[in-house]
Amino acid sequence: MSEVRVMMEGTLRFVQQSGSGRTMATAATPVSGLIGYCTDFTFTSAQTITVISDRGRPDHNKQTEVSPIDVSFSLLWTGAHPIPGSGAGASVPMYILEFRANEPENAATVRYFQFFGCPLHSTDFKEAKEGDSIAWKTKALAMSGVNTSGFII
Repeated sequence: MSEVRVMMEGTLRFVQQSGSGRTMATAATPVSGLIGYCTDFTFTSAQTITVISDRGRPDHNKQTEVSPIDVSFSLLWTGAHPIPGSGAGASVPMYILEFRANEPENAATVRYFQFFGCPLHSTDFKEAKEGDSIAWKTKALAMSGVNTSGFII
């Protein structure tokens, strides 16, 4: 029987996103790598569902709006601070971010979450004797997860 997870321990990786919007486009040789080791990870997604009636009776649900995904990470920082990529049509430089969480208690040993179209909204840097930390907040246009395979090296 699985236990409730009280903390996701994992890593945050990035790749520069060259396309605009929800595409997974990257340059021919995009910069990618490890940003840090996560101590805190949160995301909130929302959608608007409208009930469609047929002759005055509820018949089915319809998704009428999907909001951007609020994502925040607190990291033990490796020192890598990638420069976001942009390309034709992209008005804001963005990242594709991948959170990898270790999960040794289940058959799948790793869980992945990928976030697309992520401009950096805020950065909070702290220097401490135990190591530097950084907190990031972004709004992703789309996400994929939870998955059992990742793609950012």
